[in-house]
Amino acid sequence: MATLRPRLRPRFVLPTSLSPDNASQRLEGLLRSEGARVVGQSVKHHLMLSLRNEDRHFWSPWLQLEVRTEIGQDETRVYGRFSPSPSIWMGFALTYLALGTISLFAVTFAVSQWMIDRAPNARWVVPVCAAIAFTMWTATRIGQGMASDEMAELQKAVEDCLVP
Repeated sequence: MATLRPRLRPRFVLPTSLSPDNASQRLEGLLRSEGARVVGQSVKHHLMLSLRNEDRHFWSPWLQLEVRTEIGQDETRVYGRFSPSPSIWMGFALTYLALGTISLFAVTFAVSQWMIDRAPNARWVVPVCAAIAFTMWTATRIGQGMASDEMAELQKAVEDCLVP
C-alpha cells in the first residue's frame, strides 16, 4: 500500500498493467458488488468513492479516482485524491478564499492609512485571518487523523480491485 503524505488533500498513484478501460470496469464492479462498504459514482475513467451511508461519519473521506495512461507510457495509472465530503470541502475552500480576500483588503486599507499618516489599525485583521486559517488547517489534520482508517480502507479496496 502506498503511504499517504500529510497534505490538505492526500493523494496516491497506483500503477497497473490493466488497460484504462479494464481498470475502470473493475473499479465500477467494486461499486456494484453486493455487501461492499464502498459506494460511489463513475463517469468513464473518473470515479468518486465513499463508504456506505450507514458507515459514513461527518469526517469520513471521499476518494476521487482518475484512470489514465500518460502519453508515451505503456502503463496505466490510477490517480487517487482524498477529500472531505464535497459540501465540507467547498465550505473550507470558500472560507480560505474569503480569509484571503479580507486579508488583502485589510492590508490595502492599512497601507492607505499609513500613507496619510494615520495609525494603520486595519493591519490587525491579517493576524486574525491567519489564526482562523491555522485553526482550519489544524481541524483538517485532526479530521485526517480520525479518518485515516477509512482512508486506508478505501485505498485498499481500490488496490485489491486492480490486482490482475
